[in-house]
Amino acid sequence: MKKYFKILLLVLVTVISIGCAQKSATLEGTASYRERIALPPSAILEVTLEDVSLMDIKAPVLAQQSEKITGQVPFAFSLAYDPTLIKQHHRYNLRAKVLVNGKLMFITDTFNTVFEANSDKDIHLMMKKVR
Repeated sequence: MKKYFKILLLVLVTVISIGCAQKSATLEGTASYRERIALPPSAILEVTLEDVSLMDIKAPVLAQQSEKITGQVPFAFSLAYDPTLIKQHHRYNLRAKVLVNGKLMFITDTFNTVFEANSDKDIHLMMKKVR
């Protein structure tokens, strides 16, 4: 009887872990700015994937990553997201910003389409200096 109980328990654990395993995909690209400015060691690059399909509401964030910047532009990023959240006929934007000690220094100011047929496969986010 104990043997069957152990086998049943093992099967249940396996089924639950397979069901709970979240699928993951990544968006990879670079972010940069045109100004010739070296960033301090405390600079952070934040990349965000958002659903901008609905008007008059704040865009839901589907994925976000903050990472300390090392080196100079362009900054490479790899943003993990859950592909089951991506819906056909929705519009998705990818944005980036640079924060220094919590203060915004650079940000994208254009719409950067992802997951659409006409989207560029090579993702490059161009940021502008915040005045």
